[in-house]
Amino acid sequence: MFPNLSGSTSDGVLTYALVQNIRQMWPVVLPGIQTIRECNSEPWLPEDVYAALVTGQAAMYAFNTIEGQHAGFGVYQVMPLPYEANPVLNIWLGHSETPKQAAYGVELSKLIAGAMGLERIVFSTPQQASWTKNFRLLTAYYEVT
Repeated sequence: MFPNLSGSTSDGVLTYALVQNIRQMWPVVLPGIQTIRECNSEPWLPEDVYAALVTGQAAMYAFNTIEGQHAGFGVYQVMPLPYEANPVLNIWLGHSETPKQAAYGVELSKLIAGAMGLERIVFSTPQQASWTKNFRLLTAYYEVT
């Protein structure tokens, strides 16, 4: 279902790839998943993320530096929105080891959506931060523009 994309960001700073073996990657990404959950008071458990990845209900793409160091990850789902005819790509989780790298997640999200034939990308966050001004508010989701 999710495309097996790999490559480098448009500026060549990071590489990205679909995580094929979540069991192997889990110890690397678990601290970031726990950080997201704690900072945002999320209702899900890390085990929910793991289960969704193992069952194919979600996919994870990992970012690395050119030197091969883990730089972050994104977890994606295809989901319907109420009263919408077509499903959207939902950025469920995004984590970066270095602040201010959200643009790389947006870049990859657009590649994934394009490869899947999805026209819209959304995410939900309880954060009220200055970076959200770059997105259009849709009820409880922000649409990537």
